[in-house]
Amino acid sequence: MTNKELIAGIANESGLTQVDVAKVMDALAKVVAEGVAKNDKIVVQGLGSFELKEKPERIGRNPQTGAEIKIAASKGVGFKATKSLKDFLNA
Repeated sequence: MTNKELIAGIANESGLTQVDVAKVMDALAKVVAEGVAKNDKIVVQGLGSFELKEKPERIGRNPQTGAEIKIAASKGVGFKATKSLKDFLNA
């Protein structure tokens, strides 16, 4: 599903215009990103939670040469679905 299709679907379900839904989607993405960057856990009822995941520095291997390489520490976003979403998917 593309972003355009998602916006159209939400607009259809909510009765809002696609322009208004697009603004809400942009605001949601910004607020979630800012919250996760501050190490806050963001919970969206009925959908799931977003939180910062930190990966420590580690040793890996170059697949072509087999030589050991150092993989730098990094940050990412973890998502965990709510029970209601999991139940919906497994129904």
